[in-house]
Amino acid sequence: TYAAALQDKDLLAAAAAKAELLSRQIPSADHAQLFLTLGLQLQSQLKAYNHADRAFRDGIGGPGEEKTRARIALHRAGLLIHVLGKPQEAMGMLQNLKPEDLDPPNEPVLRNIYLADACASLGQRDDAIRRYEGLRTVVPLTDRVYAAGRRGRLLSVGSYIKRGDYEAALNELANIEWETPQERMADDTGVLRAQCYIGEKDCQRAVLTLDRLMKMNPGSPRVPEMMLLYIKACHGMNRNDLAD
Repeated sequence: TYAAALQDKDLLAAAAAKAELLSRQIPSADHAQLFLTLGLQLQSQLKAYNHADRAFRDGIGGPGEEKTRARIALHRAGLLIHVLGKPQEAMGMLQNLKPEDLDPPNEPVLRNIYLADACASLGQRDDAIRRYEGLRTVVPLTDRVYAAGRRGRLLSVGSYIKRGDYEAALNELANIEWETPQERMADDTGVLRAQCYIGEKDCQRAVLTLDRLMKMNPGSPRVPEMMLLYIKACHGMNRNDLAD
């Protein structure tokens, strides 16, 4: 906890390794919560995605409260879709989650968002659109005041990216997409998100974001731009085979 608060990645990495070693010695009641915390820190702070996935799997497969293990499964599904490129596995996990094990109001919404994201990643465009449009929104996309504010917020995101403040840009994009989940299939917000990931050298996330975006927007005039970003991200991963 202290390492995360200090944003000391070396200390956090050491703490995560120590926590994993000590995990077998902790009471069964605390097992799931420890691995949930560990997995989230590995994912968000260190971007150690495979280690995060291992922590999540250990948390799901071990003892602990059912609701905590359901929360771990929800976060692991997001990791599988957005980072590890396993949307089919994520879809199965999400479909098996019991609604009563998710805490309202946010976790049921997040599950439905991830189901829509999984459909989009699998190329199930019609199902994805139906799921996105069925999600609750703070305001309709046709609202003129919202549209004007949206333009301003996206300009701010672009300014953050130009300054190299990718964290602030991603936070603002996350706020926009949470308020109006249909934004997750929009080409303009998606391109900005991909630019952030490339700027952070998180190229795997950029590739998966752009792949999902092109499946959802095959007729977009921004497809050439998406393709160039996709190729750039593939080169960043040293995956020229994907770029070709």
